Amino acid sequence: MVRHYTPVRHRQPRSYTDDDLQHALLLIAEGQPVKRVAAMKIPRRTLRNHASGERNTTIVGRKRTLLPEEEKTIAQHAAALGDFGYAFDVYELRLFVKSFLDKAQRNAP
Repeated sequence: MVRHYTPVRHRQPRSYTDDDLQHALLLIAEGQPVKRVAAMKIPRRTLRNHASGERNTTIVGRKRTLLPEEEKTIAQHAAALGDFGYAFDVYELRLFVKSFLDKAQRNAP
């Protein structure tokens, strides 16, 4: 039995919308102090990150390896191969994408 149990704290849900964030960033760009704008229920650190450019407002997660057009094309080709009866499992798909990235001279983590 654990002697000192501490419950895991989960992130609090956002209490603001994207429109609120954009409005707050506009106010900061006009010269309002971050502390005053943060009274709109948007955390100060969030406002500073977005205003300084440390945080992009639309991209969440790690950097994408393939472009959206490339992903769509590969998915269409994999579906076409499936229609012709060629079974494409996840491992073969990973090998195909790896060889594609090698030929394009792009490194992926």
